[in-house]
Amino acid sequence: DWHTHDHISFFENLPLRAHLLAKDSKSIDELKLFDTAVFVFADDTRDKMSRVEQILWPTHCVQHSHGAELHKELSILKANKRRE
Repeated sequence: DWHTHDHISFFENLPLRAHLLAKDSKSIDELKLFDTAVFVFADDTRDKMSRVEQILWPTHCVQHSHGAELHKELSILKANKRRE
């Protein structure tokens, strides 16, 4: 599973979303790596605010970065077509 460089789960990106921290979340100054941050944001599909609890991870598996490549010996099997 890959992530974009600005993914919400990356601790290093916390300053990008400080304005979305819930009032009952730890503050940006209190949050540490592996803590759970609570974000709130408008959810246009539900016409209300959504609340997301997110563990803050170190940056990992970033698309198109070193270390995100698939192993050269990975076997990719063709999926069987479903018969109806």
